[in-house]
Amino acid sequence: MKDSQLQIRISGQQKESIKRAAAAAGMDISSWVLDRCLNQNRTKFHEIIKRLERSLTPTFELAELNYFLDNLPAREFHSQLQSLPTVKLDAELANRIAAMIEYAAEKKQAIAPEWTVKIKPLAAPVFDTDLKSLKTYLLLNSPTAFKRRNIFLDSSIGDQV
Repeated sequence: MKDSQLQIRISGQQKESIKRAAAAAGMDISSWVLDRCLNQNRTKFHEIIKRLERSLTPTFELAELNYFLDNLPAREFHSQLQSLPTVKLDAELANRIAAMIEYAAEKKQAIAPEWTVKIKPLAAPVFDTDLKSLKTYLLLNSPTAFKRRNIFLDSSIGDQV
């Protein structure tokens, strides 16, 4: 709930600059300034990643990350995900997170953050099933962002990865 007001003094030139930047981002001035100052989405992203670090079975946290990425506006994608919090993740989880972000960036025609490239792909393939009959299907149909990281999964139902 917004129950307070903040007023600042700036020059006319600064105001016009802010107006242009907000318009370029597709936002009103208040939303643009708050986004730059508070970084609410960046905080939410960091919270999800920290919960993933602590989770023994991260299914729900990965679903939450997927929902977060789906709802993050393309214009905010790179700026809000530009840093990964300091966490210790195993190689598979780090690759899943990186692949999810790269996949979402591709869908939104946004730029994935540079830190995703620094995560080395898995040495051995990981399949989200033990059924041999499905492995060929997953090899052919997994999203490219996941294939590059040696992770093979089905994203055909609701694009959940």
